[in-house]
Amino acid sequence: MNIKQIHREAMVFAQEAHLLQQNGDFEKSIELFEKAFELEQQAALFYLNHDKEPARSILFKSAAALANNCKRYRDAEKMIGFALSGNPPFEIANEIRNLYENINFYRHLELRDVELDNSEIYLSLTGNSVGYGIINSGEFLSRAQIFEQLAYRTVERKLGKEFRKNGSVSKEIKDRFEPYFQRPIAASFAIQIRIGKPTKQLNLYPDDDIYTQVVDEIFNSISLFNNENEDQLKNQISNDAYFQNFISLAQKLSPDGDKIKQVGLTVIRKGQEQTLALQKTQKDIKSKIVRINQNSENDKPLEIKGNLKKADGFSNKITLINEEDKKFQINVPDGLDDIVKMYWDDNVIVTIKKNGKHFQLIDIEKDE
Repeated sequence: MNIKQIHREAMVFAQEAHLLQQNGDFEKSIELFEKAFELEQQAALFYLNHDKEPARSILFKSAAALANNCKRYRDAEKMIGFALSGNPPFEIANEIRNLYENINFYRHLELRDVELDNSEIYLSLTGNSVGYGIINSGEFLSRAQIFEQLAYRTVERKLGKEFRKNGSVSKEIKDRFEPYFQRPIAASFAIQIRIGKPTKQLNLYPDDDIYTQVVDEIFNSISLFNNENEDQLKNQISNDAYFQNFISLAQKLSPDGDKIKQVGLTVIRKGQEQTLALQKTQKDIKSKIVRINQNSENDKPLEIKGNLKKADGFSNKITLINEEDKKFQINVPDGLDDIVKMYWDDNVIVTIKKNGKHFQLIDIEKDE
């Protein structure tokens, strides 16, 4: 068999492996990626002591990528070393260096006994602050933070833990369910999100399906929220604090109607794609929340502008100071604290209602 035939056979195995990945058969796909790598490595090593470019560097780059796909990271590093030891063209050399950075990342995860679960969800954003593969940092980072909170709260709920009223996510949860944001995809602006999990020998949750359940739960809950199917959503999230928390996070994930006009979510299961588009604006959702919290026509919630200066996690209170230096102490209901944390020391607009002698928070947003 000549080099071209070996390369073609490797690509057949690689194509079959990618199809198996799309259909959810990840173990079988790794077996085929290994077969593809062995063949591509054989083809690449034929050129080890030759200077025939760009064929030499392309084959070694391809072999490194296949080794990475089947988690043979040391072999991937060797292929990268061989590729760069020749005289690859400038653009291919840059591609090889970028691939090395990617392999190095996975090696770093391996050293921490962490791997990325195969369940994934795509988050896409469109609007006036979004270009082709580029986005205003604040619009992306705020939603990335919100998605991270959604993931952690969903994990805590699925594991049957009591609602965490204060403090940060436990190390146990962070180590075993940390979200990772993978390469931006040029299509308005979209990213792939996967959940990090311990390698099998350290996994305290041997049921790998929990990672898929977390991703699907987030997608399904947001779909119910988007369709205003409140009864079914309450049935899915029966705990009041978790329910309130989800509503507040989903609202902030939603578009503002200008900078971000649409937020899309996509999951792929066994080759089948499910997509939903959040188009209701944060303002529209806020109006509904305010109406729900309105005691009567004559007792409407109030809006106050000021700086969020103090937060007490033990008593669930925040202190707002307005332009006249007047202080407002406001109670934060269980479930809203994740949102409040985002605005620490910011100028904000709070929507509050009077509850006896006290003020109670309904909504908080940045004062642009």
